[in-house]
Amino acid sequence: MKYLSLILIVAFATSSFAQKVDSIRVGAPFKAFDQLNFETYEFEVFTVRNGKKSVPIRMKSSTKPIEIDGQEYVNISHEWNNPQMSGSFSALVEPHTLKPISQIRHSQKGKEAYRFYDDKIIGLDSAADNVAADYIQALSEPVFNFEIDLETYSILPFEAGKTIYMPFHHAGSHYTEPGWYKYTVSSEQINVDGLGEVATWVLHTDYKGTQPTKFWYTKKDRKFIKMEADYKGMKIY
Repeated sequence: MKYLSLILIVAFATSSFAQKVDSIRVGAPFKAFDQLNFETYEFEVFTVRNGKKSVPIRMKSSTKPIEIDGQEYVNISHEWNNPQMSGSFSALVEPHTLKPISQIRHSQKGKEAYRFYDDKIIGLDSAADNVAADYIQALSEPVFNFEIDLETYSILPFEAGKTIYMPFHHAGSHYTEPGWYKYTVSSEQINVDGLGEVATWVLHTDYKGTQPTKFWYTKKDRKFIKMEADYKGMKIY
């Protein structure tokens, strides 16, 4: 009986550990999709290096359900501007899965338009004046769109102590390859201006050792609260 009890304890511990790890592949529906924030909201991003704060970049995010040729999609758009830079992007994804369809980005580079497939990301040749028309990135499997990470993270299966793995890529990037990223989830009570003390989920990743980053989302309605990152000695908020 002693050995049987030991086996049962080990089996239970192994089972409990397994339940704390979740690999999310593109195409699987998010159970929390209905909690995606279909509202327009604004926030600021700034950096601090050697105690000096940068001019904030004002961000505006909007998520809307749309219909194209009788097919339902979700359109996620961001706009950003400050005296030094401005730009925007619009990303089209499937509802429930957030599987990427296409994206158009406007920045100092010009207009970049991309089409996502299961085995590749290519420049959208039907988009006029597309500076990324010749772009092609082979994929070994479908990936999520890194440009809409804030929205994607908001509907993850949060649970304190859980580890989550997801495949991502930033279309047009010349610095990173498509791949799986590791995230860990914790829980924290924080003070938020205008809201007081708020119960939050905290999502942590180090982007494969390049940039330790944390994201805070409210437990009540999964709204994005803030982020903190460290990149080569520079703090990003």
